[in-house]
Amino acid sequence: MALTSEEKDRAKFVSGKGKIAQEVTLSDSAEVSDVPFNIYVGTGGDLKVDTEDGQTVTLKNVPSGTYIDFIKIKKIYSTGTRASDIVAIH
Repeated sequence: MALTSEEKDRAKFVSGKGKIAQEVTLSDSAEVSDVPFNIYVGTGGDLKVDTEDGQTVTLKNVPSGTYIDFIKIKKIYSTGTRASDIVAIH
């Protein structure tokens, strides 16, 4: 589900841990959002992601229930990702 333009504008200016939640659909081609985000991982596993600055990295063995706020993410790949129940927090 894509963010509305109003939600995108609001997401650029919020502070703290986040105000907008968006379920993530994994994709090897499409970005989740054009606004970088943190993520919540409901069911743990590996995460292959593109960071805000364009790096592609795999975060290994992310535990269930983890909130990742140490990097900003633009895309989460379906190939190379074993985690699930992922929520983008803007």
